[in-house]
Amino acid sequence: MNHKYMNQTDLFILLFNGEVEAAKDLFEKRFWQYMQESFSREWKDFLYATNSGIYYYILFQENVSLDECCSKNFDRIHTAGLNTDNLLNVGQGMIHSYGYSAEYLIKRVKNPCVRHAVLYIHQNLSKVISLEILAREVGLSRNQLCSSFRTETGDTVGSYIRKRRIKVAKELLKDTDMEMQMIAEYCGFQSLSYFCTIFKKESGCTPLQFRKSN
Repeated sequence: MNHKYMNQTDLFILLFNGEVEAAKDLFEKRFWQYMQESFSREWKDFLYATNSGIYYYILFQENVSLDECCSKNFDRIHTAGLNTDNLLNVGQGMIHSYGYSAEYLIKRVKNPCVRHAVLYIHQNLSKVISLEILAREVGLSRNQLCSSFRTETGDTVGSYIRKRRIKVAKELLKDTDMEMQMIAEYCGFQSLSYFCTIFKKESGCTPLQFRKSN
């Protein structure tokens, strides 16, 4: 394996610490540098090495395997062509997938019930997520869940869900052309007007203003 893509520890640390956008920026810089310094037949090797490196870094740091994420990224790299823009998109998607799959690790959630709750929130964002539903899902009473969740994450359940929804909405506003109504529904807001109200309260601007400025 070529030494030019072996040392990516700084990128892994950024991603592990939750700085997903900074990790994507660093990846893009390294990507173009590697493209210029290598043969086209080696380009995918850079992505394979980065994928494996992220996977093993998280595995060794937290003893948690994100094997499904790793496997899906491997398949995307394997089926991609050698067009550099396409490969960059695959690579950025890889960084993004690990960033959001690993957020519960980044928060250092050790309580298995709270970790289960966080994963459930991440995986069911478009659905109604009430405290009752979440408590039943993880096998705790509402009071037990509220107390444990705040101890582990520093947030209430409701605040965590709201922040997560806004964070995903920002990603979609910035990186896609999805209509506002679709973004609102995808992120679990019951109406476009409510989405706009909460977004402005949390971000200081409307979704449209955020999209135009990014």
